[in-house]
Amino acid sequence: DVPPGTFSDDGSLLLALLESLLERDGRFDADDFGGRLVAWRRDGRLAVDGRVFDVGIQTEDAIRRIASGTPAAGAGPAGDRENGNGALMRTLPVAFAVRGDDARLIETAHRQSRVTHGHPRSEACCALYALWARRTLEGAIDPWREAVSGLRRHYAPDPVRTRELEEHVRPDDPTPGRGTGYVVDALRSARWCVLEGDFGRV
Repeated sequence: DVPPGTFSDDGSLLLALLESLLERDGRFDADDFGGRLVAWRRDGRLAVDGRVFDVGIQTEDAIRRIASGTPAAGAGPAGDRENGNGALMRTLPVAFAVRGDDARLIETAHRQSRVTHGHPRSEACCALYALWARRTLEGAIDPWREAVSGLRRHYAPDPVRTRELEEHVRPDDPTPGRGTGYVVDALRSARWCVLEGDFGRV
């Protein structure tokens, strides 16, 4: 058992991503990040009390591949049914640590996703979340809407990414999330919590 409120794998891997980005002045290094994931899983690094007590199926699979020598940049499973929320849950440091234009922010969000979750849907959710956080930090009047507009512009030349965004993420659909482990549902749940304004109540 662990005390209530103890962060699990998502919190540890968020810290690992933040640490990696900060040590490289906002530049993403997949192999460095992958090594930190392996150290977390194997040694409990950045885990509460050094104890790993939870890990997602896709994340576990990707870490096993990295530990066996697969380059981290392409270790993440990429099947259509492999769209868990693991990469999304750790994405926030991208908004804080990555400098430069939105294109760099989006690409960094994609690349960090691919280490454990390689499907374009996961990448799109991570990129939208990072843009949403950036627009919030910038004081935008409607951060979500502005983030969606920015991602649409970026994806315009890419029909595959555009299809994922419009047909699967569906950012204009206000339906609340249900708190499942599916990446799109997790993003919707996060948006709903922010709109409600009282996390404890929702």
